Amino acid sequence: MEKRDEESLELSKKVIEQLLNQESKPVRICKATIRRKLGFNTRFNNKKLVKTHKYIEEIKEDIESYRIRKIKWAIHEMMEKEMKIIPYKVQLYAGFGGVKKGQIRKIIEEQVNKLIIK
Repeated sequence: MEKRDEESLELSKKVIEQLLNQESKPVRICKATIRRKLGFNTRFNNKKLVKTHKYIEEIKEDIESYRIRKIKWAIHEMMEKEMKIIPYKVQLYAGFGGVKKGQIRKIIEEQVNKLIIK
């Protein structure tokens, strides 16, 4: 089981690196995403994969971190395409829908101000 834990850990690290470095729209880093990317069904549910589970717990994103990463990606993409950067358009580009969502809009406005004012 130790060998399987080491293999799963290495595979998880590679998948996480790929997910963080991909050029397309960001995907949230969590156990389910890693499992889907590797094509494993129940293999990750084994509690004996101690090192793998510990690593994933340390690296997984909470929803807030994921939203910020996705918003930053959208702003950078829009800047490269020379699109006008306004919070509503960033919200749509990032995939948060057209409905005004207070918390998301606030995060977008903060990130727009940080990235554009620099």
